[in-house]
Formats: sequence, structure tokens, C-alpha cells
Amino acid sequence: MLDAERGGLVTELREDAGGGALVTTGGVETGGGGSAGAGVGGYPMVAGGLPAGAAVAGVLLIRRRSLAR
Repeated sequence: MLDAERGGLVTELREDAGGGALVTTGGVETGGGGSAGAGVGGYPMVAGGLPAGAAVAGVLLIRRRSLAR
């Protein structure tokens, strides 16, 4: 109870939650999901994306320099 008999507030110490009774070991077995498998992964995306990004940055830099003249 937080309300005092004559008005105002009264504080009480209450326990919010007790500790767990069971301590688990190991990880959670969640399965492989959609990213599981013997595929090549994301390496082709990185291997193709880095040169493509560098090419786009180069083209933008050349266009910016030509517009600045």
C-alpha cells in the first residue's frame, strides 16, 4: 500500500522478482534457418560489390572534377 491513512505516501520495500530456480547450460538449439546450407555465402556479393562500389565512386569523382572546371 502506498497511501498513508492520513494522506500522503508511505514507502514499502517489496521484492520485484525472485531469482530463477533452474540454471540452464549450453546454447539454445534454434536450427539452421534460411542461411544454413553448403552454399558459397555472401562472399560473391562482397567480391562483386567492392569493385562495383569503387567504380561508382570513381565515376562520381571524375564527374565532380569535370564539373568543377
